Amino acid sequence: MRCSPWGPSMADRKRGMGRGLAAILPESSEGGPELRELDVTQIEPNPDQPRAKFDANALDALAGSIGSVGLLQPLIVRPIGRSTLLLSRFLGAAVVCTAYVLIVYFAALAIVGVPLQWWPARVLTPGLELAAGVVIVIALSLLGSVALSSTANGIAVFMLFGAGLVAGLLGTIGQALNSGHIRHASTIVSWALPFEALYQDGLHLITESSSWLTGFLLRLGPFGGGYVHGWEIRVWALAYLLAVGAVALTGFARRDL
Repeated sequence: MRCSPWGPSMADRKRGMGRGLAAILPESSEGGPELRELDVTQIEPNPDQPRAKFDANALDALAGSIGSVGLLQPLIVRPIGRSTLLLSRFLGAAVVCTAYVLIVYFAALAIVGVPLQWWPARVLTPGLELAAGVVIVIALSLLGSVALSSTANGIAVFMLFGAGLVAGLLGTIGQALNSGHIRHASTIVSWALPFEALYQDGLHLITESSSWLTGFLLRLGPFGGGYVHGWEIRVWALAYLLAVGAVALTGFARRDL
């Protein structure tokens, strides 16, 4: 919630004089004034607050007066915007999951690299692509939460992840069988679900400097090989993320809460 530093306008004050607090409060949907008790942790300062400097001594005196006498002061607040709420949920999940993915990625590199003295030619970029793939999954999950219940959304996201997994396995099978049709189907699904394509691109970057046999075994991977790669998929993944975010914001703005 956001606190307004100005309170009612001068016109509102004039209209409300002599008629009590109800005259200056907004009316609820039932037609009467609406009063709510809020925890102070739910109220954030208005960033447009014109008072930027406060006298420390005056604040101490005010705090002492409030402590001894007490204070009951109604505040005029308004809810934060829907876009702010949705973006904060997305950023919170993205930060936590990105940190987790990078920790696991670098731990896996250390477990393999230290004893075997094997390191990929590019260390950081594959980890960032894996994290970006997870961010796309988060965006799809947030989009689903706009229209679906928690259980239905979880099932839908799991099915999308499974479709990406199948696309990677199809690419590996098509490569082994030298089937252009299977590889083409795998590529289409990977572009439709860019988190899978980013995983494949990251896997390609990890294994591109390996010998043919070692590289082949590494490209098998637990989720398919790195057959979709290049800067085009990175640009597409960014555009995909922005489009999913825009649809989620539009849908959430129109949703009846």
